[in-house]
Amino acid sequence: MGAPNEVDSSFWDRLDEKLSRPALQGTAPSPGVADPRFPWLRIYDGGPTLRSAVTAIAEDPGQPPTHSVLIQGKRCQSLLEFCNTWGDALEFPRYYGRNIDAFEECFRDLLNISEGGIGSQFRDRPGRQVERLVVAVADADLVLQDEDLIGPERIVEIIDWLRSHVDSPRCDLKIVYSPSHDVSRDALRKQIGMTSAPAERAKYLEHRIEILEARIAALERRSELFDTVDRTIGNAETHAAVQDLLRTSPTGTDAVLSMPVTSFNTSHQRAYRRLLDELRSEHTKAQALTE
Repeated sequence: MGAPNEVDSSFWDRLDEKLSRPALQGTAPSPGVADPRFPWLRIYDGGPTLRSAVTAIAEDPGQPPTHSVLIQGKRCQSLLEFCNTWGDALEFPRYYGRNIDAFEECFRDLLNISEGGIGSQFRDRPGRQVERLVVAVADADLVLQDEDLIGPERIVEIIDWLRSHVDSPRCDLKIVYSPSHDVSRDALRKQIGMTSAPAERAKYLEHRIEILEARIAALERRSELFDTVDRTIGNAETHAAVQDLLRTSPTGTDAVLSMPVTSFNTSHQRAYRRLLDELRSEHTKAQALTE
């Protein structure tokens, strides 16, 4: 099996074309929202029209052999739900541990088609003889919305890293996100960090850094924080007291108060610090591009 041409944009071109046809959509052409940092991911308005278009392209004999799956974002709101739902949809092997480490291992192996198609690396069944995997995620704004460490923007970064660390030949991955009916594509774009302009990217990273710094401060002063919360009455008083204690912004305070109790542990603290270092480094690069 030959390696797919991973710079080929024919899938996205075909999808844009199908969704811009007046007979199907009834509106002016509206190409998917893209970010050059993530060539495998685009955002489209959802619904039956999108699903039909994705299926039609996947079944087109003029396209590379393709396997497509549909995932419901409402079934992926926590990390456990995410790992379970994606693992089931992508037919991960029996030994799949249903946690983020196991997801990373199996997803990376899934994309390695060097031994006979996707899934051949699992060695518990023959690989699927395809060169392209299309994952359509409906209600994508709900994906990992209950998580404070590996959130919606972080999982996009993880998938991008996994994809880039697969030896050639690798499967041509396409992920199609569509938001809920009451969420705009632009809102979803910002939620998952698809901010390609350097200035916008720097601002987005500043927001994430602000949240992480506040959460690290909360973990460092967890005993004082819990005592402060216990002494307050009402949301407004709690918010003001926590903001004063941690000397953080209203945004940072909101992030702290949204943390589940299970996040107040040493493991989370280490993970927050590692991620903060990564984001600060990326922010420095983004700022340099704006100068």
